[in-house]
Amino acid sequence: MFHTLSHSCRYLLENGADKSILTEDGERPLDLVEPSDLATIRVMLSDVSGNNDNQSDDELEQDVTG
Repeated sequence: MFHTLSHSCRYLLENGADKSILTEDGERPLDLVEPSDLATIRVMLSDVSGNNDNQSDDELEQDVTG
């Protein structure tokens, strides 16, 4: 199965990863995402938590975009 960065990111956030942690240079995880990687940015900006019942990408997009 092929996993994208957005899938990995969602998995980590669902399992308690802190998206506000800073690197030694003061960068947040979102600062390190390639600007053209909109799927990962969408996950990073969403309210992904361990209680999202593994939403599909379409459901997650609806949650984020309304």
